[in-house]
Amino acid sequence: MSKSDTIQLTVMLHELSDQLAACQRRCAELETLLNAASHALRSYQYGNGSGELAESIADKIDAALTALRASAAPGAKGESNV
Repeated sequence: MSKSDTIQLTVMLHELSDQLAACQRRCAELETLLNAASHALRSYQYGNGSGELAESIADKIDAALTALRASAAPGAKGESNV
């Protein structure tokens, strides 16, 4: 393996490592969002409805879905804003 090949592989490994770290952050952010949505739904289940809570969580879910779709677009390298 040439020095050039080694450098290319090293760069690729760093890029993959960065992508994995971004995916891990997105997963943690989505877990937090799902937990909040679950708590809101449980609150509604027990009669504690709040329009502001529903709006806030729906807005966050919409933003997460938009970011997820944008990051899944061909050629996208951006990070999520979840």
